[in-house]
Amino acid sequence: MEVQGPFDNKEDTTQNEKKKKIGGGSIKQSAYKGKGPPLNPEVEKAVDKFVKHATESGGFWDISRDAHSGIDALREESRVVLEFQPAPGTCTKFSSMPDKNRFPEIQCLDETRVILEETEPAINTYIHASRVKLEKSDRSYILTQGPKENTIEDFWRMIFQEQCAGVIMLCNYYEDGMQKCDEYFPTENGGYKYYGKMFVNNKKVRIGELCYSLL
Repeated sequence: MEVQGPFDNKEDTTQNEKKKKIGGGSIKQSAYKGKGPPLNPEVEKAVDKFVKHATESGGFWDISRDAHSGIDALREESRVVLEFQPAPGTCTKFSSMPDKNRFPEIQCLDETRVILEETEPAINTYIHASRVKLEKSDRSYILTQGPKENTIEDFWRMIFQEQCAGVIMLCNYYEDGMQKCDEYFPTENGGYKYYGKMFVNNKKVRIGELCYSLL
């Protein structure tokens, strides 16, 4: 995948309830303890394999302190993250840019958010994206929401600005009838498109076992 920008605007040229304190915030513990909906056996097997590799081979994710493993551990960790409530006054930029947020219930902390460079006067500098560090990894990571139609240019500005080596998409465009992400890249071999002033060229599509790569 080739990303260039910014460019001048051009015509689209697409080819086809206990609380636990955490970092100033809190977690509301839910009474729900269910295991969640059933998973496709292949997906469950792949997740279990990943968890085993990450915990037994010195990977970056350590759940050895948990009584569960595999899918149950992932669900429990996800529940804790989803129920986290930031302290008041720590998400001011998030609150002032509601049209830039796909999920209003998932806030973005001022302290760790990615700030887009102001390449021209009055240009937007906000994107719902946060810098994260993992205990067992020397790499830096950015977590961001699936781009909306009005944030795709911001997304590619961030990728270009931060010189990101890769993008991992952890959702489908639609799940259970709900849109999780807008299509933010040309999917065909050789396809290219302008998103605002950002130019994205799909040089090659490679199909993998559980995903495909855009190079």
